[in-house]
Amino acid sequence: MSAPVSTAAPAQKEGAQLSKSQADLLYSVFAKLTYLVTRVGMPPVILRFLDLDVYGIWTACFILIGYMSFADCGFSTVYVCKTAEYLRQNAVEKVQRLLATGIGCMSAVALMVWTGIWLSAPALADWLHISGSHAGIFRRAVLWVSFIFLADMSLNAFSYVLHGMQEFRSEQRTWLRANLLEIFAVIVLLLSGLGIDALIAAYAIRYCYSITANAYSVRQRLPGFSFSPRHFSPALLPEIFQFGFKVQLSTIFSMVFHSLDRVFAGSFLGIGAVALFDLAGKFPLSSLSLASSVTQMTLANAAVASHEADRQELLSTLLLSSLRKIAVLASVPLVFISAFSPLLTTAWLGNKIIYQEIPALIMMVSLGAYLHILTGPGSAIFRAEAKVDREYVYHFLRTAAYGVAAGYLTQFAVRDILQLGAITMMATACAAVAYHVYIFRHYPLSAWSLFRAVLLPPLLFAAVALVNVFIFRQSGFVPDTRAGAVVCLLAHGLIFLLQAAWISYCLLASAEKAAVASWIRSKWQRMAARRGMSGDA
Repeated sequence: MSAPVSTAAPAQKEGAQLSKSQADLLYSVFAKLTYLVTRVGMPPVILRFLDLDVYGIWTACFILIGYMSFADCGFSTVYVCKTAEYLRQNAVEKVQRLLATGIGCMSAVALMVWTGIWLSAPALADWLHISGSHAGIFRRAVLWVSFIFLADMSLNAFSYVLHGMQEFRSEQRTWLRANLLEIFAVIVLLLSGLGIDALIAAYAIRYCYSITANAYSVRQRLPGFSFSPRHFSPALLPEIFQFGFKVQLSTIFSMVFHSLDRVFAGSFLGIGAVALFDLAGKFPLSSLSLASSVTQMTLANAAVASHEADRQELLSTLLLSSLRKIAVLASVPLVFISAFSPLLTTAWLGNKIIYQEIPALIMMVSLGAYLHILTGPGSAIFRAEAKVDREYVYHFLRTAAYGVAAGYLTQFAVRDILQLGAITMMATACAAVAYHVYIFRHYPLSAWSLFRAVLLPPLLFAAVALVNVFIFRQSGFVPDTRAGAVVCLLAHGLIFLLQAAWISYCLLASAEKAAVASWIRSKWQRMAARRGMSGDA
């Protein structure tokens, strides 16, 4: 056995754990917001140096990468859960074997996938109608980008080990620095005249840094840890692949359902409806990346709690805590986006008549997205307990709900996009609510605690947002230009953000309010101390 590793369970260090968990979540939300802002601003910069066709090649590479992620085999979840289990036993040598075995297997899979990409690159170029000089650019880009992505998928196991160690902030700090480093490299290399090669090189720099930094963090935090191929353990293969396969198959089901509304739109209404559904989902679905941080942390925390004697109580408490956090992080942007969807559409796309259905579709997508994202903590806890089979109940419920929706759309020959949107939203909502009932059978929570955690925050945010919309309409100022809509949207967004922050603060328990006040006070004192030092200088 290795020297003891500090992995105190939630029950043993409740106060410190809660404080660390809150700080980790705040940093993760900050990192995600920074990422979203920078990614929105990058395309215009890149398009100053690349023509639209070359930028399209770069975009096509990442469409292919989306499909390559299926080769993950669920290893990321295996790393998180098994690391938490092994460190609970103070068995660093088992973590070493897990990493060596997982990286070895994933590298072999990645090599096979990359070989397939290399052999099929000409066919992919023909399929995407890329010819002439652009065909060579596409081949170079797709081979390098896929190689970098697959190398990261193999070697970035260290980031998931950090999750299993509950070192979320360390991993997120590296992730944020890597993304900012990539942006800096893109700008410098584009100015050097490298064209699409600048994007490829920056992409490689990003992952070289993140892999190295995460590996160093693991080495620093695990005394006696070493990584070597000699730790490869064939005995772990059945366990890794059996659990990983169930997780990956569940992930594939989720990805299929994620795009099913657009499939229905294309099947029943045509390609124009697909575009409208895609546009309507951009802001609601992008905003959920903030709440997804909670689900990632729930998996690692549940993996630790699942090995405690009182795990049932701990997991129920963790479920309620995660639902509270998601309810706020998801409902604040979704409520604002829904309430001001007409203004948002004008600011983003203009007030053309072809976009007139998008505001209503945004509201429908937002409601379905909210109920769906709330299922994340329950599924994460099932995974942490190695009970992935229970997660398939949700896939069955969604299959049944969408099957009924498809039957209705076919039987009544629905040709109205808003009616189709309402039907697909109800299918998502019914499946999510039924799955919540199933989750609460295994991790019971009181009706009042659920109301306070899941329903009260969005209801309060919605009431405030509707009052704001009413005042806005009564003012008689309705901008008809995109510039005016942007200014108006930013002003209302700032007002609503302050209102939501106050409501969120009021919903906190007394101890949580004291913790927030202490955190603000410490930040203020630190800033004052820095100003004093600069004044003395």
